Amino acid sequence: MSEEAEFIEYMQIQGSTDLITKTELLVEMRQRNLAISDRTLTFYITKGIIPKAARIGSRSGVYPRIITELLALALLNRERGASIEATKQLIPLWKLIAKGAVNGDLDLAEIEYVARQHVTMADANFVVPFMMSEVLSYLAPRDRNEIIWRLKDGDEIHQSRSETFEISFVLGAEDEDGVARAIAWAQLKLPGFDDHPDLDDPRTIILGVPIGKSVEPRSLFAASVDGAPSEALAAPVPREVAVPR
Repeated sequence: MSEEAEFIEYMQIQGSTDLITKTELLVEMRQRNLAISDRTLTFYITKGIIPKAARIGSRSGVYPRIITELLALALLNRERGASIEATKQLIPLWKLIAKGAVNGDLDLAEIEYVARQHVTMADANFVVPFMMSEVLSYLAPRDRNEIIWRLKDGDEIHQSRSETFEISFVLGAEDEDGVARAIAWAQLKLPGFDDHPDLDDPRTIILGVPIGKSVEPRSLFAASVDGAPSEALAAPVPREVAVPR
């Protein structure tokens, strides 16, 4: 994708012509207590995570305002121990969720499809529930009365601002026999977390295995049967990430 096409794509996702300068972008990150420097921003641009700034009319060095949230994701992922490669893997999914949050219309089947197609790394999959929560917190317009959630079975739920909506995430992995089994899970209640998920629930998003691969449950869902505690989606072990400060 050309730089011009990429710039236009982000403008279309945000649904407005709002722009932000490099200085304003850095200031906003610092106001969110996210460590950032000119060198760090340049690093993310060279890695293809943040697009290059553009000249629009008399204004030079500007970005679509939504890039603020993409940069925040990259910086938060650094704190979570996720790699640069993991953050890059998440961008197609981030774009989809961001567009849905702005429009107030999110399709869980489409979200799962894009996640399973593009997100393969463990540390990238770990970030998905947090990313969705953060995107909705910052990008869903406060003046909208409801958000439409399109479930995987085709049903729709209209969530008002006074109601909660629960989404489950199940992380699967293939064993040596090629069988995909659930290895971890998380539930997102907007806002918050709740009980263990149902693999067949149309609000459950499967992560970590190819499209079309069914996931077999394992002991993490068997608490009511054998007393084994359910496991939360565990964070990856933080590792050294060579990102300039």
